[in-house]
Amino acid sequence: MIATLVAGGLAIALLVSASALPDLSSQDAVEYQVGRGVEATRENGARGTRQIARPLAVNDGLFLAPAGKALLAAYGCPGLPGAPAESEPAFRLRLARALGGDRGPPSPGRCELTMGLALAEFLRLEEPATRLIAADRIRAALPHHELLALWGSSYAFTPEGPFGLDEAAGRLYGKPAVALDWNEAALLALASDLFEEVETCRHPPRLTSLRDPFLDRLAQLYPAEAQIILLQKRLPLPCDRPPPGGRSSRPAP
Repeated sequence: MIATLVAGGLAIALLVSASALPDLSSQDAVEYQVGRGVEATRENGARGTRQIARPLAVNDGLFLAPAGKALLAAYGCPGLPGAPAESEPAFRLRLARALGGDRGPPSPGRCELTMGLALAEFLRLEEPATRLIAADRIRAALPHHELLALWGSSYAFTPEGPFGLDEAAGRLYGKPAVALDWNEAALLALASDLFEEVETCRHPPRLTSLRDPFLDRLAQLYPAEAQIILLQKRLPLPCDRPPPGGRSSRPAP
């Protein structure tokens, strides 16, 4: 009975909201619409315009590398790359419940919904129901690994940070995200809400106090790599090491 009611509520929201949606009927359409939204945010948002060659470049191997794994762990989705997609009935029930603000407990389905909503934000949709329907269509149009890759390549670092793991890794370390080690990856994941602080290495003791417990958590989540992850705690902060080209991101004294 409850499932029927919530499904009915979702159907009503779909009818009301569908007319406000851009075309999200295929993978190419989703990448195009989200890409337009990212560029509009760059040009008109507080972050301003940042030029990179491929703002939504898809890197299938990124979430098998430390940078992708670290960001997923910080996001509460460490097992997502290997998890099967949530069934359509279960996901539609989750969507209906999300109309009331409940996305459900941590699970692959919740991660898929949250990532879809993050991508839908770039479409500048005003109504919560419309965003949910957009998230549903984005998920339906993208294979699982493409959803991850598109989310990772348009991820917004705050405050006033870049978009996407590759742009952030380039600014912090001068190399693509897939090439980061665990020390760099841990700080990159922490930079999602502290980008300026990480970029300038303004408070090294504070950053170390955030990095080391996060490395402990990563070691628990990825036991096959725990030894090398824990060894990173003995290393200096990666912002103390000049990136390729010899220029340190730390401000001059």
